[in-house]
Amino acid sequence: MSDPEMPDKESLPEKKTMAEPRTCVIFVGASRFPRHGYRAEPVFLRSKKAVEKRIFEQAIPPVSEDGVLDLFNSIETASEQLTRIGVFLAAYDRRHKTELPRNLIFYYVGHGYFYGKNHDYLIALASTESENESSGLRIVDLAAILSKNANGFRRFIILDCCFSAEALQAFQGQGEYVAALKAAKAFASDSMPQAMDIPIDGTALLCALNKESCPIRTDEDGCTIFSGALVKSLYEGDWRYGECLSIQDILDMINVRLEERHRDHVRPELHAPDQINGNIATRVRLFSNRANGQNKFRIFNEESALGTDFGPTHPRHFLYTRRVSGRPTVQNVAALILVAISFALFAIWDHSHTALWPGAFFVPVLVLSCCILAVINSRNFFEAVALSSLILGALIFINVIYSAPDVPLYTVIFLVVASTPICAISVFVIDVVRTQCRKVWRNLARSWSV
Repeated sequence: MSDPEMPDKESLPEKKTMAEPRTCVIFVGASRFPRHGYRAEPVFLRSKKAVEKRIFEQAIPPVSEDGVLDLFNSIETASEQLTRIGVFLAAYDRRHKTELPRNLIFYYVGHGYFYGKNHDYLIALASTESENESSGLRIVDLAAILSKNANGFRRFIILDCCFSAEALQAFQGQGEYVAALKAAKAFASDSMPQAMDIPIDGTALLCALNKESCPIRTDEDGCTIFSGALVKSLYEGDWRYGECLSIQDILDMINVRLEERHRDHVRPELHAPDQINGNIATRVRLFSNRANGQNKFRIFNEESALGTDFGPTHPRHFLYTRRVSGRPTVQNVAALILVAISFALFAIWDHSHTALWPGAFFVPVLVLSCCILAVINSRNFFEAVALSSLILGALIFINVIYSAPDVPLYTVIFLVVASTPICAISVFVIDVVRTQCRKVWRNLARSWSV
């Protein structure tokens, strides 16, 4: 029996709420070309799947359940795919008009090529024919569809193909203008110019290669070099950035990885041709930063690593990917030099037998330097304590041997055990102040990169 003072649930007025913003994604490209002379490229399919997983897990706002159009390896013609893209965007726009802002991520991986006397730039599809090269998808047509049907979206176009930066010249149809200006007309927004803190529309184009390069190279994970670096950047993140990453942040991280592993590879290019309401490439946070949690104080958490720039970019990053341990990084070299200097001065003081020598000061310096070296090369608190105790005990044993050459070898075990408590306290202190150290290092790294 219902309470007479309480209105029926059906009679209650419907509460109107603004829907949460969402992201929609379009995948285009091909790894097999049955009607063309291009050989099958499984690397394209692996790249697409890897990027797709990162987008689904890290996109901000999250990808809508009805916001995915996957045309990869579709045998539909270019015109049919353009029609499907237009219909998809128009329908999505109608369903989610109240969801602001709305992000569109367009990702293509495959072949890019030129056709015709005007050197139109096209991207290859599974339906592209050898006898009809014009059957590829013209970038100008793609730009027109996106401009018409995704005008109220923040559009992020990622092209991983040969001559991908040349697509910008095709958008504009002109000569040697700056790439951003060349793409402005093709991706121009119809909204009125206005100042906005966070743009609600605009275009950013991330191109894997410049207009003169066409290397199809594979990284160690079986993806294209560009898509592989993109996936690693998203998966590992970077503690030097905030909670979320812009497309410009991602480009910077990609360049770091290319510099480390593929120095001879052409650098990708990023352009924001439509900046009427602001530059979405730098001002819109597009993906979550998986390494941001490393800035939190979780000393005994196995998932919160300690090392690498006073905290690695990701807990697995140290172990399996870049193998920071033992590498001649700036931090490792500096820590080794500090250990060597402090140990030398400590040994000189210990064997000088004079009270005037202020070498006792280098005892805590030696302890801290050993702990810093261990922290940089450790995964968690316990590993850092064990490694620092081993280093400190070994150095003290070497110093003891100088005075007593006949000391038994197993003495080093007692020295390591005796060093454990002081090393545990030192590592704890280092971990407490590591957040401030990160801030200092982040500011220094950014100032050096300017």
